[in-house]
Amino acid sequence: MSIFNKRTLSLILSICLLVIVLGNNVLAKDHKYSNDSDDFEIVQNDYKAIVLKGEYEGDELYATFDKVTHEITMKAVTNASVMGMQLFSAKPKETEYKVDLKEYHDGELSAVITNEDGEVEYEIDTTKVSAQAPLVVPLLEILGSALLEELLAIAAAITIGGITYVVVTEMADTIRKKSYNYYYAKVKYGDVYIGPAFPNDSAAFAYLNESAKNDVWAKTKDKATQAAMKVAGYAQYCTSNDYKGDGYYPHYHPKTRSGDKIDNHIFYSN
Repeated sequence: MSIFNKRTLSLILSICLLVIVLGNNVLAKDHKYSNDSDDFEIVQNDYKAIVLKGEYEGDELYATFDKVTHEITMKAVTNASVMGMQLFSAKPKETEYKVDLKEYHDGELSAVITNEDGEVEYEIDTTKVSAQAPLVVPLLEILGSALLEELLAIAAAITIGGITYVVVTEMADTIRKKSYNYYYAKVKYGDVYIGPAFPNDSAAFAYLNESAKNDVWAKTKDKATQAAMKVAGYAQYCTSNDYKGDGYYPHYHPKTRSGDKIDNHIFYSN
């Protein structure tokens, strides 16, 4: 090969490398998403789960909220490309992610997104000026935060101490159709929120016994009575809105043999 051809080839390779580097930087830093809920599609919303989809330049990101376990997962469906050009003949790549939601309320979101191997792919903290993502997964940076916030808004959810709760009015259908007897509950912001289901009755009773500040939601009135009696021997029906919320939900308190009321709220479905 002549010296001229070698120089020409070297120049072409250098230009290609420069284009790839600049292209990645644009994807990772310059692309913005409108954060408009109209940009997302609700794929599923029933008593089992909420699934939301966002798209960006042919790639798709799905976010799923399980209404029983309250676990959140994401799935990226990306097309193969070379120098920004999609290879339509290639099969799209699917990548599963787990979302570890730390806190969420009133527009403030903190979460860590990990891949199937448990490696951190993206961290979200809307209280900070900006978040950084690895160049290899720009889709999470472009869509991740906005899609997750919209998913939680649809679910009417809050996250406290790493546990995600949903306002009670959004969980009624799920509780009625599922076989679980007890769910975590939290009195917050003038309402009652329901967390994930307990795997069995004993786990719910143990949670109530851990602290008088722990509350649960029971599937039926009989189950609420049973839980209260497991804590202190007796159950006291509450006829007043003692948690000072905007709406009243029927509930019991555990009551001791001597007549002392314990603070746990054991709400139940009518």
